[in-house]
Amino acid sequence: MYLKGSFTDIYGNTITVEILTGKDSEETIEIGSSDNADVFFAADPVEINSELNDSFDVLLPHSATISLLSKKYLPQLFSASVWDAVVNIRRGDELLFAGYIEPQAYEQDFNSLYDEISLSCIDLLSALQYSNYAHIGEAGILYDVVKAEADTRTWLSLLNEIIYEQAVGLDIHALLGGEATSPRILYDLSKSLPAGLPADLFFKVSIAELLFLDDDEDGVWTMEETLIALLKYFNLHILQQGMDFYIFDWQTIRQKSALQSNGTDGQKITHWIDLITNDTTQTQSATLTLTADIVEGTDGSITVPETFNQLLLTCSVESIEDLIESPLDDDMLTSPFSNKQKYMIEYSAEGNGVSAIDCFRALLLDDPTGYDAATTTHHFIQIYQHPSWRFPIDGSATDDWYSKYANGSANQHAMLQALKRK
Repeated sequence: MYLKGSFTDIYGNTITVEILTGKDSEETIEIGSSDNADVFFAADPVEINSELNDSFDVLLPHSATISLLSKKYLPQLFSASVWDAVVNIRRGDELLFAGYIEPQAYEQDFNSLYDEISLSCIDLLSALQYSNYAHIGEAGILYDVVKAEADTRTWLSLLNEIIYEQAVGLDIHALLGGEATSPRILYDLSKSLPAGLPADLFFKVSIAELLFLDDDEDGVWTMEETLIALLKYFNLHILQQGMDFYIFDWQTIRQKSALQSNGTDGQKITHWIDLITNDTTQTQSATLTLTADIVEGTDGSITVPETFNQLLLTCSVESIEDLIESPLDDDMLTSPFSNKQKYMIEYSAEGNGVSAIDCFRALLLDDPTGYDAATTTHHFIQIYQHPSWRFPIDGSATDDWYSKYANGSANQHAMLQALKRK
């Protein structure tokens, strides 16, 4: 079902509401199309709210409430899955809100000719709580298969799967065959790796998927938990505005940094990079002056609690689980080489006198010696691999020590020689 309608706000802006259920527009309903229409907007048709609690929140989601009057039963608005019903709210051509109807929350009374319907809508950041990592549990996606194929993933590939691939289906115009608005994942360049570009943070930092899969299917992380863990590691936050997702540090917003500049009017300009296309863009801060025409009332109160609270915790350890396996765990190590390889021979003749020197010379020339403190030690090596660990060469995203030096059936010494040159 395709439900669409528009109204004019007090500032003369045209606000358009679109709802598409099941990606099917065969049945189209125009809101308020005539005096005898089945569906109208209520007195307060749309309300968009920020769900920010404090500056420690990693995800800064938005919610929307759409209020309608309907004399028609609309079962299509009941969503069994969060992805079933897409919602777009536009002001003119600007996409203000892109999200979904909250699943299993729709109610419709039958008390009068026109019943009031209140649709609770959530953006993509909130919708991630309803989906497991890698969509495990959804049709055709099995836990055992995903775990068997688990690998090491870069942050960018995880962001691409969690945000970009889902956001592609948020634009109703594109779903109906119109011009598509591509999602953007914008980063404020506030954090970087040592001696690297800021964007390298997402291209070169990797993490093992097994962390999100736990020991069984009941312990699989949600998409929301995965995204929070990734961004919290570097104290980053994410905000959705329409089809744009902004990843930033609060310090970038609060104060000027080397990655910012001033506009012609003195306002701060923040520079961003699109992690998907590598295109750059910029935003300019704005100062809002409270005037009578934008103030609803003159009464108000402000409560300022303590910014930080001291917590005293007493903990007792009941069990310990290894979230990250040791790369030296003997039970997990495997080797592509069937035997050890002789790497070097060590000759030693302990002592300070001429006898020790003569003995050392005899050892090198393979001559017999009766010196009691003379020893010959043979050193052997064998290359092993841990399936959950990868050691990149010079920060490379593709080359690692094991794949480069442990593919053949001989020459195990090549890796040690390369490490010696480092």
